[in-house]
Amino acid sequence: MGKKRPLTLSEIAMKENGNPGKLINKEKYSIQELILPDYKAMGIDATNITLMDNNAMKDLAKRWARLEAINHVFMGLSGST
Repeated sequence: MGKKRPLTLSEIAMKENGNPGKLINKEKYSIQELILPDYKAMGIDATNITLMDNNAMKDLAKRWARLEAINHVFMGLSGST
């Protein structure tokens, strides 16, 4: 059978991050607008509102970081800057 050839950079990126076309089609890495519910109207106290808002913003920041990391990988593969 012979030796297996080493993976190319694009093959490694595809293996780690998936097909960029599928990611876009599934909108897996799209970032939605952050819409915070009106917790005060729900009767939730201010301390918990702040905590929930902060957690939602942290989650959004993590999704942005993940999206940027994947974008840099695929932009690098395509030769774009």
